[in-house]
Amino acid sequence: MTSTTHRKVFSLASACALFSQAANSSSNGVADRATMRDALGDKAAGLAETIASGINVPPGLAIVTSVCREFHDNGQLMPTGLFNEVLRGLGSIEQTVGRKFGDDYNPLLLSIRASAKVSMPGMMDTILNLGLTDYTTEVIATQLGERFAVDSYRRFIQMYGTVVMGIPKEQFDRLLTDAINQAGVSSHIKLGVPELRELVDIYKTFVWDQSGTPFPQSPHEQLHGAIAAVFNSWNSERAAVYRKLNGIEDENGAGVIIQAMVFGNLNDQSGTGQCFTRDPGTGESSYLTGEYLINSQGGDVAASVRHPKLLFRLRDEMPPVYEQLKHVAQRLETGNGDMQEIHFTIENGELFVLMSRSGWRTADAAVRIAVDLANEGLITRETAVKRLDPSVQDQLLRPVFSGENLAAAKMMGRHVATGIAAAPGSAVGKIVFDPVEAAERTAAGEKIILVGADTCPADIVGIAPVEGIVTARGGMTCFGAGAARGMGKPCIAGCESLKVDLHNQLVIVGSHAFFKNDVISIDGSNGEIYAGAVNPTKVKQSAYLDILMAWAKELGE
Repeated sequence: MTSTTHRKVFSLASACALFSQAANSSSNGVADRATMRDALGDKAAGLAETIASGINVPPGLAIVTSVCREFHDNGQLMPTGLFNEVLRGLGSIEQTVGRKFGDDYNPLLLSIRASAKVSMPGMMDTILNLGLTDYTTEVIATQLGERFAVDSYRRFIQMYGTVVMGIPKEQFDRLLTDAINQAGVSSHIKLGVPELRELVDIYKTFVWDQSGTPFPQSPHEQLHGAIAAVFNSWNSERAAVYRKLNGIEDENGAGVIIQAMVFGNLNDQSGTGQCFTRDPGTGESSYLTGEYLINSQGGDVAASVRHPKLLFRLRDEMPPVYEQLKHVAQRLETGNGDMQEIHFTIENGELFVLMSRSGWRTADAAVRIAVDLANEGLITRETAVKRLDPSVQDQLLRPVFSGENLAAAKMMGRHVATGIAAAPGSAVGKIVFDPVEAAERTAAGEKIILVGADTCPADIVGIAPVEGIVTARGGMTCFGAGAARGMGKPCIAGCESLKVDLHNQLVIVGSHAFFKNDVISIDGSNGEIYAGAVNPTKVKQSAYLDILMAWAKELGE
């Protein structure tokens, strides 16, 4: 790969061709997918392949993963010449989009994301709407709409202030909540332009108070800071915990993706969402499953900012987009030979794919998907058998609540709430609200259920060890639900009847009040929550596991 080894930045649109050309000129012959993923990271390589297949992806660049290691080895300093190479690479994006980065009159806005060699969902930082300043916000307002521009600037100040300037996200959230309450509306989507402009001013003053410096008004300064922040997030606590849990080497590092922004918060013909090509809970393949939000941006769905809509409703709201998404999903699954998790944005009725990766799934789903993919001819039986991880077999043999025990609990009035069945399985444990405390008490041998208003990637320290997760907001694609499925533990999300009071360490459900340390039982298969302990007695049987075991025997595995 001699023609590519000296480069630090690649265009996503040309990466596949460049890496294949370099490999074909080497003694190894043909480049395999792993070569590009090793250099660019899993997400960037996947986007390059998606673009090469003709699917609509925002144009962008990828900084190679080795730069992350060089950055940390050099004391968190950018390698010489890197930033100039990035600026040169932006020329291809500018030409495609028709906007110029840093321009006062036709500004290009960027998204900055991480691309680790091994997928680490939600563990590293992202920055959206980069390039907005006091001046460019007014320019965008005249071009695309005032509310959209001011709301995007508000989002950018919070995200940049948190990720780059180190101001805790919770402090911005409190300012946003205060603004919502003062306006007497239900969410930020209901805030008018005057309220948003006032909030922007409050944010900017707050940033200056917290950091001692004004919010940066140079797009080039913003970009430099964002790239460094993404590299630094490789060593964040949540990323380190995730690598330890999944046996990922600390030395791998992560690349950086720089893409033109597409705007799901532009208008009511725009939105953002996540979907799966097969049901991540059961493995069924009869329909697309997932969630989306109209007039939203970035990680609003995963972050549980608003309660999302189930994906099938997109078929009625935007029929052409839904049909296109189905077609894209089928192509991506066929090309990757596995169930895909797809993140997408709709901008004014146009569909863009932001990411596609092998999705988190339950043990039940894993065995069914492996068998079905083999029977459909997308993978071999040998490949299907190799996907049978020992942990999957362990999860399939865990006890669950029997119908009889659940019926008895309901007769005694112990069924207190029902939420979204986001990750199947059963669990009994004591309520704990703080993820760090949950981790500590689990390590001491206690059975804990983590309960909260929502979940975020920073909560991975508590999600990983506990018995199960319950959230008042979010849906099946929120972070906690995805992590729970991947770890084989139950999750109930979007249980809107829960009123979580962190200050008093209690949760109110109708006429019931549960305090920290109270015992509850959760059934992630049907979304039900019970007071006290329900005994798990029944062991589930999987016909698909039997098929895989038979294939393994035939193949001598």
